[in-house]
Amino acid sequence: MRRWLVIAVSVMAMIGVTGCQSKSSKSSSSTGSTMIKVNHFTKQTLQKRYTTISDLVMKTMTEVSLQSDNKTLSQSAKASLSKLDKIRLELDNNKSQDSGDDALAKTLVDYAKQSSDVLTAVINNDGKGYQSSAQAFFKQAVSIGQQSFGGQVPESVRNYANNQQAVTNSGSSK
Repeated sequence: MRRWLVIAVSVMAMIGVTGCQSKSSKSSSSTGSTMIKVNHFTKQTLQKRYTTISDLVMKTMTEVSLQSDNKTLSQSAKASLSKLDKIRLELDNNKSQDSGDDALAKTLVDYAKQSSDVLTAVINNDGKGYQSSAQAFFKQAVSIGQQSFGGQVPESVRNYANNQQAVTNSGSSK
C-alpha cells in the first residue's frame, strides 16, 4: 500500500513538472512572437506624419480658440494624444536607408513630444503651460517645414496662424 502511494505521488509530481515545463515553453514562445515592427519611412511618408501631427494639434487648438467647453476640449485632446503616441512609436522604430530620413524621423519624434505637451496642457487646463507649449510648437512646426520640406508648412498650421492674425488685426483696428 505504501509502495502504491509513493508511486502515485511520484507520477503526480512528474505530471506537475511536465505541465509546468509545457506552460513555460508556451509562454516563452508567445513572448517571442511579440516583435517591434521596424519601419522604413521615406521623406514623403515622414512629411505625411509631420502633417498628421500638425493636424491633430491644430484641431484641438482651433477648439480652444473657439472656446469650446472643457469636457469637449479634454476629450478631443485625449483622442489626439492617443494618435500622437502611436505616430511617435512608429517614428521611433524607423530605420531608413537614407541617414537623412533617420535624422528627420528623430526630429519628428521631438515634434510629436512637443505636440503632446500642447495637448497635455489642454487636458490639464493649464493656461500658462498651453501658451508656452503652443508657441514652441509653432516655432518647431515652421522650422521643420523650412529646413526639411522646402518651406512647406502643413495647411492646418498656416490656416490657424492666418486666422489668429486676422483676429489680432481686426481687434487692433477697432
